[in-house]
Amino acid sequence: MSITIQFTPWKPFRAVKDTATIRSWLGKVGQEAENSFKRGASRQWGGGAGSSPGEWPMRRSGNLIGTIGHEVSGDSVTVGSGAIRTVRAGAPFDYSNWLRSTGRKMSKEALQEGMDKAGPIGRWVQWQRM
Repeated sequence: MSITIQFTPWKPFRAVKDTATIRSWLGKVGQEAENSFKRGASRQWGGGAGSSPGEWPMRRSGNLIGTIGHEVSGDSVTVGSGAIRTVRAGAPFDYSNWLRSTGRKMSKEALQEGMDKAGPIGRWVQWQRM
């Protein structure tokens, strides 16, 4: 009596990213970040000094909140406010120095909150046999 062991190897396989799942998750992150930004910036400015460092900006009108949005393109999501990026007569406004000097929360913190609320991405790779 003889014993024969036969092994048939698997065909090679590769990982392929699932772009629909990635875009869907980025959309959730963007929407949650937009909501966080709008909630944070919805406090009415009552005159005086305005927001303290480390807080969301206060609003004097609905202009800031009305320009907050998100956009998913490719493998990225952008969260921001048109009111922050531009000022009078469409002149560009570099708000990075302004944020350093005021320490106010903006898109970066909104995006982090959005990622926390959206949760993990889940299964974003599909395996394919070659």
